[in-house]
Amino acid sequence: MLNMQTTELLITTLTFFLAYLVSVTLSGSFRAWVAEKMGDETGAALGFLSLNPFIHIDMLGLMFLFIFFFGWGRYVPINHFNIEDPYRRLKIAAAYFSDTAIHFFSALIGIVALIVAVGPHMLLFAQQMIRHRSAMSHFFLVQSFPHLPSLTLTLSFIVIAFVYLNVILGVLTLIMNACSVGMIIITDRSNGYQEINQYIVILIPMALIFFFSEPLRIVAIELIAQAGFAMSRAIGLA
Repeated sequence: MLNMQTTELLITTLTFFLAYLVSVTLSGSFRAWVAEKMGDETGAALGFLSLNPFIHIDMLGLMFLFIFFFGWGRYVPINHFNIEDPYRRLKIAAAYFSDTAIHFFSALIGIVALIVAVGPHMLLFAQQMIRHRSAMSHFFLVQSFPHLPSLTLTLSFIVIAFVYLNVILGVLTLIMNACSVGMIIITDRSNGYQEINQYIVILIPMALIFFFSEPLRIVAIELIAQAGFAMSRAIGLA
C-alpha cells in the first residue's frame, strides 16, 4: 500500500519526466533547425530535427532527472566551420544560443499559461516552487487551491516543473554557449590558442557554472515572472 510520501514522489517523478520530454524535444529540434538555417546541417543529419522525444533523451541526463529532478537532453553538435559569411559570427552566435533562447522563451510561455489558466495568484506559488525545488509539491498546490479541479492542479504542476527545468537549462546553456562562441572567436583570430583549447573549454564553463549559475537562475526566474505577468496584463488576462 502506497503512503502519502511515496505517492508524492511518484507524482513528482512522472511530472518532471513529462516536463523533461517536452523541454529537451523543443530545445534540441530548435537548435538543429536554427543551425541548419545558418548553414550547418550536422544536427539535422543526425536526426535532431525530429519532434520524437525519444531521439532527444540523454540517458545520463534522464538518470539525473529521476535522482535529482534535473536532467538534460542529448547534445546537438554544431560544426561552425560549415557556417560561412556574410555575418558569420552573428550566425554562429544565433546557432549556439538558439537552445538558450528557446529555454527562456518556453519558461515565459509557461508562466503566461499559468496566469491565464489559474490567475495571477498562482504566480507567487510557482515562483516559490521554482526558487526552491524542495517546495515542489503537488500536495502543496492541492492544499493551497482546494477550490480548483484536480485536472487544473495537475496540469499546473506539470507547467511549473516545465518552467523550472527550462530556467535551469537556460542558465546552463547560456554559460556554456557563451564560452563556446567566445573560444570560436578567439581561435578564429589566433591559432596560438589551439593547444590550450581542450583545457579552457572544460575549466572555464565549470568555474562559471559553479560561481554564477545559482545567482543567474534567481535573476532569470524573477525576470521571466515579471515579463510573464506584464505580458498577461498587456493582453488583458491578468
